[in-house]
Amino acid sequence: MASLRPGDSISCKISYDLLVFAESHLFNSIVTFDIICPYENGYLIKVPTYIRLKTSFEATADKIKKYSIPKNFIYAEVQFITEKHIFTVSDRRDGECCDKCGDFFPMSEKNEEGTFLCFLCKTYKYR
Repeated sequence: MASLRPGDSISCKISYDLLVFAESHLFNSIVTFDIICPYENGYLIKVPTYIRLKTSFEATADKIKKYSIPKNFIYAEVQFITEKHIFTVSDRRDGECCDKCGDFFPMSEKNEEGTFLCFLCKTYKYR
């Protein structure tokens, strides 16, 4: 599977308030999630407000620093997944997230070094 980026939408299987592996036949529902950021060998996803997962956690200020979560996801419910949990890729966003501020910019690309800084972060060094 190609690497996913922040903003992409994926679908996962849920069984009794727990995410199950994609090849599992025992599940109650299939739910779409948005990827927040990559983390170690997986991804952090945003859990919708209408879903409760037993293993999700709230993105407090401490955890935002620890897991490098963009600041606009503060107090959102977050869940760690691996590629084994991804049932389907629902939508891929065209664009990049700024490496400094974490904001998403549609139709943007990384430079030759593999980094992307938005106009505001390039212009205002202390942002």
